Amino acid sequence: MGGDPPEGMNETTSESRDWDRIRLSRAEAWVCHDVTTARLIDAEERGDAKPWWAISITLTLESDRWTLTTFEAWRLQRVLADYANDPHTPAEDASIARAVADRLESTFESPPSTLRLDGSDRTVESR
Repeated sequence: MGGDPPEGMNETTSESRDWDRIRLSRAEAWVCHDVTTARLIDAEERGDAKPWWAISITLTLESDRWTLTTFEAWRLQRVLADYANDPHTPAEDASIARAVADRLESTFESPPSTLRLDGSDRTVESR
């Protein structure tokens, strides 16, 4: 995750990492990884571009450098909350997803109104 920030992401956003405030258990990391990789698989199956934030979070979870930008934390919190509320999600996974989503929400600042997304997975063009 070094080098240039992903397309559409400014330098300031890519450098403001706050993940060190959150620790994940193995089960929590697994649920986060499962949720983000599912977004990547869904995009691929639809023939859509893979969301950069899902790629970035997945790579972060697979590395030993667990850091997220505030925007990545917002996106992860959102997909975890959606996953927790899905009636098909196993109860234990839903509980884990909800707990991590709550911690992300309380740790990171709320997104500015210009960054709040509608119900889609579209990438925000300007941050």
